[in-house]
Amino acid sequence: MSGTCLETGGNPGGSDTHVQFNSSGAFAGSSAFTFNTASNLLTVTNATTTNISSTYASSTQAFFGSLSVGSLTGVLKATAGAISTGLINLASEVSGILGIINGGTGWANIQANTLLLGNGTNRLATTTQGTNGQVLALVNGVPTWQATTTLATIAGTLPIANGGTGATAFGASHIPYTNAGNTALTSSATLTFDGSLFTTTNASTTQLTTTNATYLATTGGNVGIGTTTPSKKLVVEGEIESVGEVSESTVGYGLQNAEYAVGSFSVTSQDGTPYDLAFNTDGTKMYMLGDTNDTVYQYTLSTAFNVGTASYDSVSFSVASQESIPTGLAFNTDGTKMYVVGITNDTVYQYTTTQVVEVISSGSISSGNLLSTKTLASATANTLCYSTSEISGTNTIAACSSSLRYKDNVINLSLGGLDTVRALRPVEFDWKADGTHDLGFVAEEVEAINPILSSYYQGRLEGVKYTQLTAVLVQAMQEQNDILFGTTTDAFSLATTTFPRGLAPTLATLADTSASSTPHQGTFLSKVFSRLALWFADTANGITDFFAERLKTKELCISDDSGAETCITKAELIRLIAMKKNQ
Repeated sequence: MSGTCLETGGNPGGSDTHVQFNSSGAFAGSSAFTFNTASNLLTVTNATTTNISSTYASSTQAFFGSLSVGSLTGVLKATAGAISTGLINLASEVSGILGIINGGTGWANIQANTLLLGNGTNRLATTTQGTNGQVLALVNGVPTWQATTTLATIAGTLPIANGGTGATAFGASHIPYTNAGNTALTSSATLTFDGSLFTTTNASTTQLTTTNATYLATTGGNVGIGTTTPSKKLVVEGEIESVGEVSESTVGYGLQNAEYAVGSFSVTSQDGTPYDLAFNTDGTKMYMLGDTNDTVYQYTLSTAFNVGTASYDSVSFSVASQESIPTGLAFNTDGTKMYVVGITNDTVYQYTTTQVVEVISSGSISSGNLLSTKTLASATANTLCYSTSEISGTNTIAACSSSLRYKDNVINLSLGGLDTVRALRPVEFDWKADGTHDLGFVAEEVEAINPILSSYYQGRLEGVKYTQLTAVLVQAMQEQNDILFGTTTDAFSLATTTFPRGLAPTLATLADTSASSTPHQGTFLSKVFSRLALWFADTANGITDFFAERLKTKELCISDDSGAETCITKAELIRLIAMKKNQ
């Protein structure tokens, strides 16, 4: 062996597995540089400085089948000879072009206004550079920017399922919408938008429906119908006509915008303690519940829901029989039921307010709680009557009939005719409703005489049975006839046949045929005759001259101022006349 040998001092340097190295001419070893013969693993442990270093050469300085560098994780990069992990700067640390196979484009730069597309090779292809107004079309299987005029070569209509409209044309300003089958869009002149105004024209069905909190508004949040300058949330200018049902909406009940409408109506004349108020559905009738009289009063509003135009209908209904302190009033939607609640019995009472209306002739008829007709039929012998019985329904209008087939328990009138007529007080008055001057009777006074002469509405006194008063007048005339002429005397015949022949025979006849044996029970004329007889027989009757065409008497008596009488009979008078003739 030639060369120089290291002195080992008889032993290798370091411990077992330590790789030997020259240290000042002698073998040495270190725990930082070891070799495991079982795994053939050479290990250089961590240190604060580089543990492995090789000089630069044109060939590989070191080759490792597997190299572990401490606990580093990530992309390794060297900085000034030191290996570490860190982000790669694509701009300064990477060169070349990333191909499609590596997830790139294969392009270093791409022309402006072009689109990328695959071509099956090692890099993406691009479309031609487009210009303003062009559209992308497929030409020979290649996407290409084309002028719009070339679209005329495309046939067919693109359906909704493919992102089209399914239609070839729409009307000017028409708003497209889907049809029933959702196969194509359609449009209509009833739904248009000109860029500033959305319009739905007339149709037989609802034009516009809003849901939830959706609402229509002009500038400022106000909506106008018939006006372009609405000053409130909803302003309707002109007449409103409801073809169908009108329901509540959120347009009303704006308490925050409330203002006094300067309209009022005093109900003091009917009740000084009004408790509740209700209106019919169209606002032309108002109902007030008063506690003073425990009564519901009805009013007419010439302008719907404007209490300033109210007038009392002279129609009322007392609930005192059910509740003495009524506090609440309500009606159902069609006005056929009325409800009253009070605190006396803590009870809600229900009343029926239906009306029976039958149109039996031509004309216009309207019905609220009052029934009015604008046109009357031609006059006939029939009469219209108001019924308060159960014959044809309480409070209904019916034909006036006096046929026996409708009557039971028919007897002579027990009501005294003359007594009733003497008790009646004929009056003149003015109607409160319109000031019309009229005449008649006061219903309350007539009821006090006999309730059979009064008419009632819903249990409350309403009027006088003027038609039935004729029966009382006939009764009075019959009673007067009996008093004047007796029950068997025909007064008319007596006046036209007997009186022209002279009053005395008539009185005598009446006295003889009608006078009762009891003086105070005789007829009126018999009593007159008796008084006349006594008067003529009295010298103090004051008669100074007596004229008659003919005087009949059995004895003629003549007296002077002393009262002494000289009487002469028929025989004596004949002798005097004969003596006068013989002289």
